[in-house]
Amino acid sequence: MLRKIGHIIIVVFAVILILFGGITLVLRNSAVQQRLIHSATIFLSKELQTEVTIGRVDWRLFNHVALEQLYIADRSTDTLLFADQLEVGVRIFPLLRKEVIISNIFWENAVEKKKKNDDGELNFQFLLDAFKKEKKEEESNVRYEIKDVELNNCSVSYDDFRKNHISDKFDVNHLDFQQLNLALELGTLSKNEIDLQLKSLSFVEQSGLKLSDLSFSFVADKTTALLQNLSLRMPQTKFTIDSLRTDHSAVFADSTIRWDSLYADIYLSNSSVFLSDLSPVFPQLSSVDQQVLITTHLSGILSKISAPYFYLNVGDVVRLRSSIKVAGL
Repeated sequence: MLRKIGHIIIVVFAVILILFGGITLVLRNSAVQQRLIHSATIFLSKELQTEVTIGRVDWRLFNHVALEQLYIADRSTDTLLFADQLEVGVRIFPLLRKEVIISNIFWENAVEKKKKNDDGELNFQFLLDAFKKEKKEEESNVRYEIKDVELNNCSVSYDDFRKNHISDKFDVNHLDFQQLNLALELGTLSKNEIDLQLKSLSFVEQSGLKLSDLSFSFVADKTTALLQNLSLRMPQTKFTIDSLRTDHSAVFADSTIRWDSLYADIYLSNSSVFLSDLSPVFPQLSSVDQQVLITTHLSGILSKISAPYFYLNVGDVVRLRSSIKVAGL
């Protein structure tokens, strides 16, 4: 009897695999793909009221789709988004529970150009409006979740044309990030809880600001937060935070926000900072080439902080070994 049941299960799974495999083969047919691309671009262009083109669609396995040569124009017919490749994976079985779980999003060689015109209008506002409209029309019990996000050699720019451009300095109104790489893993992301791991982030900004690598893990809920293994690398800087734990349960205890009740506990070991790495943001630091080295353990609320040990080196100029207690801030 058990052998018969096992045989039936195997047959059922074989039929399912054959059906999915057949569907996948059909979807990978070039003629079928061209019809899908044509229909998709017409629909998206009409819905967004702008030009949308897709060079190629590639179905991978049963739950992955890759778009190549994706182009979206803004309402002024300039490039808003272009990507050599966008790959999205969706988990199948959670869809039966009205859960949309995106297992991964992968962008490669993507270019995103955000702008704010002289009237203060964003060139991607129509996309935000479209997503807001879609969200209102969907059932409230549908849950969305994104697990992994990866960017490879992307660029993102932003220009506020109401503001003059400040050359040779980091300008928040005119940003241009090149060689942008990101690997982000989201465990939980909800109104009450967050759990994420930034595996890597790097970029070069037009001002000369360079982030060689940033990584950390972070979890938080309504009362506590924990940041661990933060590692920040710039051309010379190697800044690390072993752990940073906060208790903010008393901060939002009533209608008044009380930041003086925030408790923090932080460990830093051999964190090295070269201030000249920050010269694109603070030009006056360009001639400061000393290394700042910090090792400490700080804890307490903001109005009462203590450090049983605090080690600070600033080049060969300052060498401090002490314990610290600060009150009355």
